[in-house]
Amino acid sequence: MVRPLGTRVRMPEHSLKYDDLRVVLMALEAGAKIPAHKANGRITVQVLSGHIRLNASERAFDLLPGSLLALDHRAPHDLEAVEESAVLLTITWPGGRHESINDNDGPSQT
Repeated sequence: MVRPLGTRVRMPEHSLKYDDLRVVLMALEAGAKIPAHKANGRITVQVLSGHIRLNASERAFDLLPGSLLALDHRAPHDLEAVEESAVLLTITWPGGRHESINDNDGPSQT
């Protein structure tokens, strides 16, 4: 099992990285929050263990182990770990362009 190590959200330095694809395993402590943001690529969020609540498209999605949610590029979303959780995040960028967009900022490299 992946466990947070002293921080609310832990993202290991070793993740799968290509110009058009990124796969990241995240460990979240119960109560951890990732504030609203957008990504220039399409994303999938798969819960491996625990329970998270992801808000997107004016809906709240309660995701349990085995749940998989896909969001289109630039879809605003935020999430909260309802309990200690392990989540697999996948981001794809058309044409190999990997930028993220914050609500109040312009593009920045991820």
